[in-house]
Amino acid sequence: MTNRIFRAMWLLSLVLASACGGSPTVPANQSATTTSVPAASTTTTTIPPPSVHYLGSITPSGSAPLPFDMSLFFSIPGGGIVAPASVLRPAAVAQVTGGYQAGTGAGAFSGTVQGTVDNGVFTGTLTASLANGCVASRQYSGALTSAAANWTGGADGNTCAGASPLTFSGVSAAASGTVTSVPSTCTYSLSIGSTIDGYPNGGSFPVTVTTGSGCAWTSTTNVPWIHLPASASGTGPGTFTFTADATPGQNRTGILTIAGKTVTFNQSIQCTYALSTTSVNATSTAGTYNVTVTAGTGCAWTATSNASYITITSGSSGNGNGTVTLSVAANTGSARTRTVTIAGQTVTINQAAVVVAGPACNSQQIAGGDAPDTRSIQMGATAGTFTFTYDTFSQPDRIVVSYEGRTLFDTGCVGKAETVNLTFSGSQSAISVAVTPNCAGGSGTSWQYSVSCPR
Repeated sequence: MTNRIFRAMWLLSLVLASACGGSPTVPANQSATTTSVPAASTTTTTIPPPSVHYLGSITPSGSAPLPFDMSLFFSIPGGGIVAPASVLRPAAVAQVTGGYQAGTGAGAFSGTVQGTVDNGVFTGTLTASLANGCVASRQYSGALTSAAANWTGGADGNTCAGASPLTFSGVSAAASGTVTSVPSTCTYSLSIGSTIDGYPNGGSFPVTVTTGSGCAWTSTTNVPWIHLPASASGTGPGTFTFTADATPGQNRTGILTIAGKTVTFNQSIQCTYALSTTSVNATSTAGTYNVTVTAGTGCAWTATSNASYITITSGSSGNGNGTVTLSVAANTGSARTRTVTIAGQTVTINQAAVVVAGPACNSQQIAGGDAPDTRSIQMGATAGTFTFTYDTFSQPDRIVVSYEGRTLFDTGCVGKAETVNLTFSGSQSAISVAVTPNCAGGSGTSWQYSVSCPR
């Protein structure tokens, strides 16, 4: 008797157990973002014509049939069961083997078909190889003709400790045309990682499924607060966006199964934010300054400036960790202080007064009143000891002498006269003297100081 061979490809992710699926590789930083599993190749097996393509559905236990694309391929040299005029003798029994592929795994079947082209009966066993090496099996039987296949599940062989995906109660398919090839393997990869953390306010999450053009997949979730669109299933490569509700005030976890791969969504109840600094000391010249934000994945934040001369050039908003870049314009007057707000926290920007080029040492006495004053005094050397004489009179003022960013002398907020000897050493030949008038409040002050050349 002519050997009759048929192959089957089930191209919808059946409503099965997830044991046959694997999890995507998660990047170490898991920014949630989102790392794809490398896509595996899809091969094709050519089926010599003639062959018949069947479209059908499965029936989960206790449920109505679910539509899916089931491909049965019969290839019988010389016509055989494909040709309606060819009739199997009632006593004839043909051995048949094949394979199936679904979004949750793959397997094979083997059995016999007996009868005629219009009244054939299949009796056999379906198997599924699980990731842990266990091979699940279950008996199926029913009609198998050139026009239709209708199988009913029977006794379990090996349930693999309850992990068998062969839980559907029936298969029904009808011939839809002829084909010449079918993918022999289906592999799936996702654009998101296996874990999503944070997002207390919920949000939208795009997903790209990468697979072969003939490979079917579906998506499911075990919680009502994750919402999957109708486009979350298909055949071949596809994209969709699912949404998650905001948490009602408690931590919770939801599981998604997409193309057989598990994605765990750990939703937290609150966001916390930390800044690298809450105070920035800016020079009198224009410059940029960075403030880093540390926050959980999915925790949104914004940054705003409260001063016209401070501009947020990048990082005006973010989600999770990020960096805010501030641009501070040059100061043309006295020292000034303003703030920016980042992730709900206040950052103070202290900008120094414009530096006025002062005289050289020994040249003259410098005096002033209520206006702040900062001067650079040329010392004629990069090291030495000099005399600094000042008088802030009865209204307290503050005078600070510095060199290369280091404070040499600070009068404090005082109203008095004093002479001190100061030593400096470095690479620059100028010192800076900054006066803050009326440091104790009030107005109408006067002050003066002089700087001797180093000796």
